[in-house]
Amino acid sequence: MIPKGYNDAILPSIRGVYQTQDRSLYKKCRDYYNRGMKSIVSEKGQVTIPKSLRKRLGLTKGTVLNFEEENGQLIVSKVSTKDPVVEVYGIISIDTSTDKFLEQIRDQK
Repeated sequence: MIPKGYNDAILPSIRGVYQTQDRSLYKKCRDYYNRGMKSIVSEKGQVTIPKSLRKRLGLTKGTVLNFEEENGQLIVSKVSTKDPVVEVYGIISIDTSTDKFLEQIRDQK
């Protein structure tokens, strides 16, 4: 019996192994297949990132990715869309106005 949620189209090569062996062998086969994580480039140049990889890397709808080529390999990395200025805004707490604070700093030189 194949686990709930899987169908013959997804597991054609594992189906026979799973029926004759225990669940641990099925899991090993599934994990071995996932190690390679293959995807086919569509006519439009699109690829599907495997769900397990998307989940592990936190890739959700709207995530910006950067593509680079290095020694014939495609390198994909997540791009931070957060503004660095916004990230540090309010990190310094002062009891005076900004103008007075800047005057104090300039007077120290």
